Amino acid sequence: MNKAAILHVVVGTFLFQSILAMTPSVINSVLKTDMSEVIRILISNGMIIYALTRKTKVTK
Repeated sequence: MNKAAILHVVVGTFLFQSILAMTPSVINSVLKTDMSEVIRILISNGMIIYALTRKTKVTK
């Protein structure tokens, strides 16, 4: 299966937005610093780069 279904898009969007929303509170409670915004940006950009650079083998 090489195409994403609507369900994949909805689940991916939900997971991505939940990470963006929950990261600041989790990072602040774990690290006790104000680095949450920087770490949130790194995580979200890392997820985007990972998704864009995945290779799939096309079978015919």
